[in-house]
Order: sequence, then structure tokens, then C-alpha cells
Amino acid sequence: MKQAFSICSWVKKLREGNNAIWLSYSTPSSHDEVAISDSGYYNKLMGHNNDARNVMDVTKGKWYHYCLTWSSQSHIQRLYFQGKLVSELTWSVKRGIYEDLENGRNYLALGNDVGFTLPFETERKYQFGGELTQLNVFSKELSAVEAAGLWRGGHSALIPLL
Repeated sequence: MKQAFSICSWVKKLREGNNAIWLSYSTPSSHDEVAISDSGYYNKLMGHNNDARNVMDVTKGKWYHYCLTWSSQSHIQRLYFQGKLVSELTWSVKRGIYEDLENGRNYLALGNDVGFTLPFETERKYQFGGELTQLNVFSKELSAVEAAGLWRGGHSALIPLL
């Protein structure tokens, strides 16, 4: 998952607000490696946020498909919502996702932001409180066709990591 990845899931928002994070990943080197919220507000990768609320219409109590992709080759962070590309952000970061394999202190959390003092500090404002299903993490940058196929429920040859 170091040089390219895609995180896709069906998400149902059940709380008001923009801060509810349904997936976060942190390491001792970087708190904001990945953070994804249910409103489109947080689509953070390596500390860079791509606020996509203006192109996403999220209603509480409905299911939506999200797919966030990144590749250190393309330097493009893409957000697919309901099978369509709604936002992309290009930046010059040449690294992949940090891993602290030596110390084994990488934290993947569902339903909240991991917090600055790993893993114990979580803030109520970041609690998700919704529903997730069909969460997939891929070790490649999915194409637009592949992201749309997951949204349509189509069968794919992709094999998720989780």
C-alpha cells in the first residue's frame, strides 16, 4: 500500500456535521496520512486535504459509494463519489504512505480519527456513528472504470488487501 492505493466503501451518514471520519490511518511520523469523512469535507492524504463538499450532495440516512485513490507515480489524489470522478488534486509529493514497520505503530481506525497521542486520543466531533459496508483497500490506483464498477456492484478481478 506504500506507493499506490485505493480505499472504497459504501457509507451511510447518520449524524449531522462535516467532521465524522469513517476511516483514518496514522503513523508516528504523520498523524494525517489518511482521513476520510462522510460529508466530503475530509479527504486527507499525507496532510493534504481535498474538500469536496461543493460537488457532493450527501443526505443523512442514505447510502453513498466513496472511492479515494492515490499514486506516487501520478501525484494525483482522486475522489470518486457514486461512481463518478468528483474531485482531483495534484501535488508534488513524491513519497508513498509512511509505514513505521520497525516500531509497528501504524494505526488504521474505522469510525473515528486516530488522534495525536496514538491510539488513545479520539475526539467526539470526529466520531462517525454511521454505517459502512463493502470496505475495500487496494494496493493500486483504481481507474475510473474500476471505481464505477464497484459503485454499480459489478464484478471485478481486483483482489482487496483487507
